[in-house]
Amino acid sequence: MTTIGTIQFIEMFSEIAVAMTEQREWLCGLDGVDGDGDHGTTMDRAFSEIETTIASLNPAKTEAGALFDVAAETFLRIDAASARLYASAFRRAGSALLGRKRVDVGDLGRALSALATAVNEHGTPGRRLRNITDIWLTAINAYRAREEAGGSIGDCLNAALATTKNSSGLNFNGMDAGGASATLMLRAMRDALA
Repeated sequence: MTTIGTIQFIEMFSEIAVAMTEQREWLCGLDGVDGDGDHGTTMDRAFSEIETTIASLNPAKTEAGALFDVAAETFLRIDAASARLYASAFRRAGSALLGRKRVDVGDLGRALSALATAVNEHGTPGRRLRNITDIWLTAINAYRAREEAGGSIGDCLNAALATTKNSSGLNFNGMDAGGASATLMLRAMRDALA
């Protein structure tokens, strides 16, 4: 796929919502080790609300960036550290796609770079475990490197996701709940957009 449009981003947010709902209890369990145990609930609630809101939009009249703004507004209404971080991240990603009806590999790279930059500015790298910041920074670096080598959207998203894998699939070892949810998000993006 050389370009993607609003309908593919709607599908992407739907894929993310499904992943967060399916893994809610597992993410809460991971968060209970070092956090307050609500990360899975936070991510499930946010993406379920995002999915419901964007389902009412007309894809033909909605720019891709507007969907990221919906995500940002949704996260702003949730009182959790990860929610505040993603509110800023999705707002930046939406701004990077402003005015775009179709998005190519470079546009998506700029949006994901903006997202990762916001995550880095508002988060901190993990001390013992890979967290949201670690996963997004590693993933976007891999995406941009593959893009510079002439990769397609699918190639670049596969490269980003590969930073979270071992030979047998996703490797969540050494991740906290935020790192795990970021990995689930990357997989949903790849599945919907590649």
